[in-house]
This record gives sequence, structure tokens and C-alpha cells, in this order.
Amino acid sequence: MRTLANDFTGTWGGRAGDLMRDDRALQQLADAVATDDFDTAPILAGQTAGLLRAARPAAEVITELAEGAERILRSRVPELLRDH
Repeated sequence: MRTLANDFTGTWGGRAGDLMRDDRALQQLADAVATDDFDTAPILAGQTAGLLRAARPAAEVITELAEGAERILRSRVPELLRDH
């Protein structure tokens, strides 16, 4: 699975075989997952997470999406109404 980097992945990244033999680290990981300690627990991320280049406020992103959708819908209104 793809995850964002954190303290745990920094220590164990690329060393899954070693991790599977370290009972203490596995318990630390299980405890972190149970308590939502994301300095240790995996932070799941999709494939596109690596494409992010800047942090933007959610309101700005939603506004941009809504404006884009409005432009598309307005450009298609004549086509959509033609069939009715």
C-alpha cells in the first residue's frame, strides 16, 4: 500500500523483512494504529499524493472545482436542452 512518510517509515522503509522479525516494532505499530498515532501508524495515500506540489485551502480547491463544473455545464446547456 502507498503511505505518506512518517517516523516509522523513515526507520523501517525498505526493510519489511527486518520489521516482520521485530516483535517490539510490530507491537509499536499495532499500538499506534489502535490509538491513531500517525507519527508511527501508516497514513494511507493514493497514487496521486506524489503529484502534490503545494498546500491550498480546501475552500479554494472546492471553489475552483465548482467554477470548472459551472463552465462545463454552461457550455453544454444548448446541447443538453436540444433533446428536450
